[in-house]
Amino acid sequence: MSYERYPTTPGRTAASSRRSSEPFAGREAATLALESIVLKRYELAAGAERVVPTGGAPVVHSVLVSSGSLSIASTLDTRRRYRVDAGRGLFVRSRSDHLLAWSDDAEVIVVSAPEEVVAAFGARVDEGDGPLFAGDSTLVPPATAYFRALLAQVATPDRVAKYAMSRLSEEMLGSLFLERASIGAGPVKVQPSLYRRALALIASQRADPTLSVPSLATELAVSVRHLQRAFAEQHTSPTEEIRRLRVELAIQLLTEARYDVLSIDEVARYAGFASADDLRRAFRLHGEESPTRVRSRSRPGRADRRGLHALPALA
Repeated sequence: MSYERYPTTPGRTAASSRRSSEPFAGREAATLALESIVLKRYELAAGAERVVPTGGAPVVHSVLVSSGSLSIASTLDTRRRYRVDAGRGLFVRSRSDHLLAWSDDAEVIVVSAPEEVVAAFGARVDEGDGPLFAGDSTLVPPATAYFRALLAQVATPDRVAKYAMSRLSEEMLGSLFLERASIGAGPVKVQPSLYRRALALIASQRADPTLSVPSLATELAVSVRHLQRAFAEQHTSPTEEIRRLRVELAIQLLTEARYDVLSIDEVARYAGFASADDLRRAFRLHGEESPTRVRSRSRPGRADRRGLHALPALA
């Protein structure tokens, strides 16, 4: 099976003899292993390889391009190739057979996770329209920046931080596939509404305490007033949706036993609130009980704080 290296040289085809079980395997990479997700950052010289199917539980490798270009083709039809440039992404399933090629000076972030992680968000890992994330995605750039920031950390995160990072990474990955399902892969045929694009960004960045209505408007390249009008048409506001999605995240942290080690102050911080008081105020505004009560009601008869010994062992 032959495959043209990317970028294409007219009249020249190079065989892709290198095989691996996952994209770029064996190359030097910055790596961060979380609970359910493994992050890797590669700086690549021009090359090509074949990614062959593997056994075991199905895994999806999401490849987000920071710089340079990447192309992919199924070994069943090498004439149908897809190219992604910086700011876009593609995915490779562990049970598929693909040929990858990339330009010189390419930098990519690879996010590897069991397919069941994506399925838990109600999204499908479907290659029907090509193994690409949504064209003109509003989520790929911030997701790439988020994963890149995690990989750039100097200090090794402790177990509590790893649990929180893993959950937030799962949500971000699930959001990418949900966006793909709602918009489609490749060039966008129908531009998603400003409201929907803003909501997707809020969902992916809600844990960031610096997220605000002005920063959201800037990232979407619209005025604050324009953004507020789009939300008003849906009988809500950007401020309310940021708070609502942060409350949802806080409730997840409070009701899952593996996060029992987090104090209420820490839950507030991981959910994007400035303080525990802000968290309590947000809960009241959304008709929720106090954070302490929400935690205790989710696990009757058990203490709110179980200690580090209660955390399951990390692989």
